[in-house]
Amino acid sequence: MGMTWILIFVFIYVSWTDVRYRRIPNRALLTGLLLVAGIGCVIWPKELWMAHFGEGVGVVAAFGLVAWFWPDRIGMGDVKLLGLLGFAIGLRPFVLILTSACLLILLVSLILLLAKRIGWQSSLPFAPFVTVGLLLYHASI
Repeated sequence: MGMTWILIFVFIYVSWTDVRYRRIPNRALLTGLLLVAGIGCVIWPKELWMAHFGEGVGVVAAFGLVAWFWPDRIGMGDVKLLGLLGFAIGLRPFVLILTSACLLILLVSLILLLAKRIGWQSSLPFAPFVTVGLLLYHASI
């Protein structure tokens, strides 16, 4: 349960900075990663810790390639945030949270487009939507 609260706190802080400054601070992500890894060392068996580590690395590699080839689509802060999420919760919950976040950002984007508050080339910060997806996931379990 402690890991959940750490994730929620880090994600809320990161969402605030992403909305306000359009940046995701590395210090917050590193702090969250160290806390989650430390708690994981205590509560997870070694095999599970290594599985979560591999999933986190896989998420960073996959989304990092997207950021490398299309840097205007996803930032490296988002990549690191998603890597932290993949490491902390595992692949299946990660996919559910990412799907929720994508559906939410699609809905909000459509509403803002129809209201003419943004244009087709506008971008929205992604971290708040991932945070809402995380909160919805934890509310449902």
